[in-house]
Amino acid sequence: MILILCLCLMPVISLANDISFSLDELSAGHPVSEVHVMDVNGDGVRDVVATVTVGAAPNLARNILVWFAGKEKNYSKFPSVSLTAPAQACAFDLDDLNGDGHLELILFYRNKTTARSVDTAGFGKPATIASRGGDTLYPDRKNLPWLNLVRNWVGDKGLEMILPDFGRLSVFSWTGDSFEGKYQLSVEMDRSFISAQAKGDENMGYLTYASVTAPDLAQCDFNNDGFDDLYVLGGERVSVFRQADGAFETMPGYSRFMNIKTVEEARQENFGVAANITDVDADGFGDLIISKFGGGLMDYSSLIRVYKGGPDGLSKNPIYEKATEGFSGAPLAKDANGDGQIDLAAPLVNISIPAIIKLLTTKKIKIRFNLFLQKGANLFPAEADYSIDTKFGVDMSKGLELLGAPPKIGYDFNDDGLLDVFSGGGIDPVGVYIGHGDGTFSSEKIGLISAPVSRHMDVVNLEDDGRADVIIWYETPEREKEIRVYRNQ
Repeated sequence: MILILCLCLMPVISLANDISFSLDELSAGHPVSEVHVMDVNGDGVRDVVATVTVGAAPNLARNILVWFAGKEKNYSKFPSVSLTAPAQACAFDLDDLNGDGHLELILFYRNKTTARSVDTAGFGKPATIASRGGDTLYPDRKNLPWLNLVRNWVGDKGLEMILPDFGRLSVFSWTGDSFEGKYQLSVEMDRSFISAQAKGDENMGYLTYASVTAPDLAQCDFNNDGFDDLYVLGGERVSVFRQADGAFETMPGYSRFMNIKTVEEARQENFGVAANITDVDADGFGDLIISKFGGGLMDYSSLIRVYKGGPDGLSKNPIYEKATEGFSGAPLAKDANGDGQIDLAAPLVNISIPAIIKLLTTKKIKIRFNLFLQKGANLFPAEADYSIDTKFGVDMSKGLELLGAPPKIGYDFNDDGLLDVFSGGGIDPVGVYIGHGDGTFSSEKIGLISAPVSRHMDVVNLEDDGRADVIIWYETPEREKEIRVYRNQ
């Protein structure tokens, strides 16, 4: 572990005594698919929202559960309210449609969108708020995903809804009781179609598989005019729909294919690509952080590039580039030390023959999370400022599945106004490295949490009190109905 030692022992001791987590154990009753934290009833304390899968194939159902925190600011074991989602519902969202601080449950179908109230008394009756749904949305028998499609997209006083359709995004405006279609944005979507002849003893036919992947949506100021523009990120393609007069362009005003993968990598289809838009250098123009990671078993590699935004769009060449050998993933771009600048954190696993032999025998693997702190005009350093090593378990029953969650950066756990690092989630204990405010962190973890290993671990702030909290849920059969909320006291 490479961390700067804290020389002043007394503050660390006092801070250790100042971080204590209280556990609320929640029972979902059924296997948990997703968990989200938001203030549903407008009381200033965030509630827990989960989706679960009920029953067994072919008789599956999807339930939405809500645990309200209430005046006691804690959560009961069993959900406060529950709703079985209609079989044809494709996804859901929660947003305040009436402006009263209470969130409504919004269900997206292929041919309509509905909403219903939700409070401690239960869910209200559904009302159709749009006679349209998303063409690329399909119901999943096991999961009802949360898609944040309803929000204030253009920064005005109202709400907009963006629905993905084939080759386009449809934009709707909230009229007070329904969403009215306004215009459409033309976008590229990844698509594939496979048809193969299936032979049997008595029947012959064709097995057909088709897929359409809608791109990710992000917002940032593209042209430094004070308005958030819409970035559409699909693989290596970056398209921008600029905002003017409370609406987006219907055709991209800027589009570019970034060519981060080589021709051979594109042909092999063994590299993933992740893109993130943020104003890295705080100059008013959105910058692009794009990475690729993948390869073969013995030649994994990753590459991170940063392209600077400006009046003419993204820079021709990257202003920062970091190539690494080994298995990696998408970098996290966030202020890690509280200096107001965007930093980078990226995982890295050393893949070698000795490492593979050790992995096969111990079912464990070491992951190093590298933190690159922004250095002003020079952006990020060539070598990591800090590295945190965490041991993860490996489940080989489904291939190579890592058991654990990566560190979280950019949260304050002890209300001192300084950002800390939350780490663990694998075999190592879970805890907090206290930030000193000068870009260094304590050498030992404090506020340790004793919890079974999980891939699903989020840092949240349940009460906006300056003390980050932790929520954990599981996939393993023996714990798949559990949700653990660790409230920071």
